[in-house]
Amino acid sequence: MSISAIVFAILYFGGLLLTLYNPVFGVLTYVFEWHNHPPYQFWGDQLPDLRWSLTPALFTLISLIINRKKLPQLASFNYRPFIWMLFYILNAFLVSATVAVNPEESYIKAELLLKLGVLYFLMTQIIRTERDYRWLIWVIILCVGNMGRLAYDMGSHRDLGFKLPGSSEANALSAHMMAILPFFMFYFMDGNRWQKLLLLVMIPFVLNAVVLANSRGTFLGLVAIAIFTLIWTRGKVRLRVVGVLIITALIFFQLTNQDFWERQKTISAEKEGGKPVTRIVLWKGAINIFRQNVFGIGGNGFPEVGVKYVDKELAAKMVEEGNKAVHNTFLQVLVEWGIIGFVFFILFLAHSFWLLVRVKRVALRVPELRYFYNEATAVQLALIGIAVAGSFHNRQYAELITWLCAFAAILFNVQQTRLAELHKADLEVTIASPPAAQKPRTEVQLT
Repeated sequence: MSISAIVFAILYFGGLLLTLYNPVFGVLTYVFEWHNHPPYQFWGDQLPDLRWSLTPALFTLISLIINRKKLPQLASFNYRPFIWMLFYILNAFLVSATVAVNPEESYIKAELLLKLGVLYFLMTQIIRTERDYRWLIWVIILCVGNMGRLAYDMGSHRDLGFKLPGSSEANALSAHMMAILPFFMFYFMDGNRWQKLLLLVMIPFVLNAVVLANSRGTFLGLVAIAIFTLIWTRGKVRLRVVGVLIITALIFFQLTNQDFWERQKTISAEKEGGKPVTRIVLWKGAINIFRQNVFGIGGNGFPEVGVKYVDKELAAKMVEEGNKAVHNTFLQVLVEWGIIGFVFFILFLAHSFWLLVRVKRVALRVPELRYFYNEATAVQLALIGIAVAGSFHNRQYAELITWLCAFAAILFNVQQTRLAELHKADLEVTIASPPAAQKPRTEVQLT
């Protein structure tokens, strides 16, 4: 058995055992397994054929039921984004039962959304401390760093040499890696010497994978992250960010070649070789479908009927080579789940983003909670990056979107708990100390 298979087995089964003690380890094990799904690895056939992702999810749910009272208590639990997600899921099942062009496939997609809803619930219920949250982020960082190593060993132009659940091609894989780079940046700035060294080793491998993928959507997402990073940082932090961005840019440009830049030049092109760009034709086709089916056509519906709504040239190509997807996450949601599903999807994302805005406001007002600012900014940047990349290919069912929205709720809930503790401490000082002995303290308010 290869070393990779042995290491995976030790971490995976060790994580399952620890999950029975604390459900936090179940979340960590699930995320670790997702990034190293054995059936998609070259060493996967050396291990038994198990339900690799379902098992840690079940262990986590059981552990949550058993150990729920042992988990740290939250001052409050913000569940509002989850309500929009539930409505989104219910609408998907309703569309599947009524207007879906392929009900069987549509139910499969609706069930996938339901699984993502369960995952969101488990993450937000279980991760209740800064320590557990940072453990989760570090697991993701290390796994993405390993993805960069795999791409370096096995990848080539437009083929990274591996795949992940729901991410089987270079565009999706590189978008996932790109969205995690803000965490690399802030954890590098805030980490200790060994953490900085580890991140410094991994970052070139991740950037190399992004270059190998040569994805236009991923490149635009990377640019958007850089721009908003400069907008959302200030003072000494901005100076440090500029330094990190300059170093990252130098590494990135050293890794690129002429083929990379030639492909990126076509981002804004409306025609290639005198013919309309395929993605634009597909987008127009999606809009035409929506105009005639405002309540949606069900999950995976576009490949079923898209050929009827595009121009004759692309339609002939689709008949010969096979149907194509929309290549735009937001249009895909609009086509599959209709205007109602689209509204709920946007509200879910927007409300999650708003929680991060509130976290950052509190972090700026309360010095003791200032460290939440960078954590929330990293999630915001990741959401922006994946949203920009998703404008060029379909990421509706990407687990990363669910993770990031769960991170927003986790940070908000943990910060509110810390606020309540500070408020309680202030009250105790007020009661215990005479007025003359009291010292002014930064105002702490629950939001």
